[in-house]
Amino acid sequence: MNTLLAALMSGGDPGFTPKYSVAFEVGQNEHSDPDWDTVEGYPYNSTGVRPGYNLSPKLEMVASYQHQVTGSYNDYYYDYYYDEEYTSSEFTGINGSINENILSIGPKYNLTIKPWLVPYVTGQAVFVAQKLSLQDAVSASDDPITLVEDNAFGMGLTGALGLEVRTRPIAGKAQLNTFFEYGGTSGPKMNFALSEAGTDGSDIPIGDLQYGGYHFRFGVGARF
Repeated sequence: MNTLLAALMSGGDPGFTPKYSVAFEVGQNEHSDPDWDTVEGYPYNSTGVRPGYNLSPKLEMVASYQHQVTGSYNDYYYDYYYDEEYTSSEFTGINGSINENILSIGPKYNLTIKPWLVPYVTGQAVFVAQKLSLQDAVSASDDPITLVEDNAFGMGLTGALGLEVRTRPIAGKAQLNTFFEYGGTSGPKMNFALSEAGTDGSDIPIGDLQYGGYHFRFGVGARF
């Protein structure tokens, strides 16, 4: 087993010059704006895919698509009913959620220590599309009385440091790899509104959320 691991991680093949890469990744995106607490009680992991194109052994252009959903429940009153026929309770609150689609693209510069151990730095432009949903939640009813939804779009910048681990090339044609990445994003304010809800048909602003914060990602893929 030790011999097999040593062979896999022993280094690169001088004749192996991959042009493309693809990886599947998961991660967590932190949002520094405290107003996110309204819709981020239980953030799920983001999931996505990262293709790349090698310009040189050290320089690569990478793109990443990430999808993430966050949600929360905020109570605002509790009612209790009792009479001789029955006892029932009704708990009412606000369900909030954000559905995020995140696209980033930019250069990745590899700082090779060993053929199999490659730290890197990357800076990318980020494009964000979000859908905000707010609705009341009543235990006695499946349907919300009030439902508010809106979409917002924005653009920001992200930078990250990462560490990539590569196996020995397989038949000189492909190479497996995994990476760990930690970085931060500075993004725009995402403004949400009730569309054409004003008496004159204008939009009514309902608030904004500042997009930005730290992220962590882990991915596995191949170079070929």
